[in-house]
Amino acid sequence: MSTGSTSDRFQNDFEAIALARVPEALDDAERERKYDRPLAAMLSARQVGEFLRGFSQPANRGQPAWVGLEARFVVLQNVSAFCTCLSELGAPPETRIECETAKATLDLTLGEATDGGEKQ
Repeated sequence: MSTGSTSDRFQNDFEAIALARVPEALDDAERERKYDRPLAAMLSARQVGEFLRGFSQPANRGQPAWVGLEARFVVLQNVSAFCTCLSELGAPPETRIECETAKATLDLTLGEATDGGEKQ
């Protein structure tokens, strides 16, 4: 997930960047319709973060296809809203969430972040 030095990526110790790896095979148009546009609108409406980008990673070399969704948050605690939004949009519980701050990196599943992995 890292594209530069930590000092370049974060303006302060509270800011966070989250990347969701959704295990779905969607082309760019499908991903934009299902995740990018709704997620950007939801984060903006809730005033918790900024959607940065989405991308589709096709299956290759035995690895399954997945969709990447990245957002920036003023405070780490707002990443929980990102997880809630993903869940509301239908992302599966096994979606991986990588969250990076200036001082730490967290890795968990959407199920762990929202309801302990239990299906409702």
